[in-house]
Amino acid sequence: MATTLPAGALIRLRLTSELLSAYELQAADLNVPLEELLESRLVQMVAMRAVKPLFFSDEDRIELESLLGKNVNSPIELIRLIRNALSVRISGKPDVSMRVDIKPNLLTRLRSRCFGKPFEDFLKQVITEGLETYVGLR
Repeated sequence: MATTLPAGALIRLRLTSELLSAYELQAADLNVPLEELLESRLVQMVAMRAVKPLFFSDEDRIELESLLGKNVNSPIELIRLIRNALSVRISGKPDVSMRVDIKPNLLTRLRSRCFGKPFEDFLKQVITEGLETYVGLR
């Protein structure tokens, strides 16, 4: 049963010494009071109801951004960028366009076979040759 507290209520929490020390170090690194850090963490996480949430350190986020070539500001944006990184957009005439999702292991193997030309040009060549072979033109 949820208890309704007045806005701005002061709540006492029991924290292990290890947890308290970790938060004190973070607060000191950020040059903010411990209470302010704890409050901001609670505000950041209030909507998080996932059973297996993912969290990234700043170093991990920077590496992801480097791999994807874009800044990442939200989980939805990360999913969109990964989806785009694992797909190929095919367009012909202005009214004909489609996206083909490629499994990561196939994309990795294709990249390992690309020598001396931009990957996009290599992929166009491979797709064209494959389709020509499929319809009997090769």
